[in-house]
This record gives sequence, structure tokens and C-alpha cells, in this order.
Amino acid sequence: SCTGYRGAPKWSPDGEWIAYYQEVAAENTEIFIIAADGSAPRRMTTHPQPGEFPVWSPDGAYLAFASLRAGGYADVYVMSVASPLTEIWSVSPAPRGWDCPGAWSTGDAPPDS
Repeated sequence: SCTGYRGAPKWSPDGEWIAYYQEVAAENTEIFIIAADGSAPRRMTTHPQPGEFPVWSPDGAYLAFASLRAGGYADVYVMSVASPLTEIWSVSPAPRGWDCPGAWSTGDAPPDS
């Protein structure tokens, strides 16, 4: 079951979803999304290396996240929200200023309605 700690919740641009990472095994975290009302949790990644710190694209179609998949330092990966387990690609090394990349949502608060 997915009962471990959770972190870095980020609201989707439309306010319908929250992305976060969650512990699924000792020393491993994965990316999840859940509806704003707390229903429909959905696991977005499955990998033996941790995935953390999701960030939404401006249109809500993609999530970027950090992972140690390549070993060493964390790299930045992007996935399609519609096809998360099949459409993941690396955009590393991490772009300068990745902490708040351009128009990508930091999602720290619900968007204005």
C-alpha cells in the first residue's frame, strides 16, 4: 500500500489536481496526483530510484520532477499527465533557475478561480 510520507504538494493550473511525491518503499518515492477533493489518487511514476518535487506545465498537460534515475545528482524529467508511465523524458542537466522555470506553475496555492 502507499502509506508513506508525502511531500511537495503542487496545485494544477486549473485547480482540479494536486501533484505530490510519496514514499512507496524504503528510500524510494514516486510521483502521484490526486483530485482536489481528495478522490482518485493516481500513481504517475514507477521506478526504483526516487521521484520528487513535481511541477506542472502551464497547460497542466505535463509534470516535471527530479529523480536520481541516471545516478549521481538529480536530473529533471518531464512526463505526459495523459500517458505518465510511457511518456517520460529527461531534460537534464537541469536548466538554470529550475526552482521556478518560467511559466511553469509553482502550485504552492490553489489558482484563482
